[in-house]
Amino acid sequence: ERKGGIKVASVDELIDKLKNEAKVL
Repeated sequence: ERKGGIKVASVDELIDKLKNEAKVL
């Protein structure tokens, strides 16, 4: 739909990783 859709998906993945790391901490 919008340009940079792949970037948005990458951001979601990064957020998931950050959330997982936060849980570990």
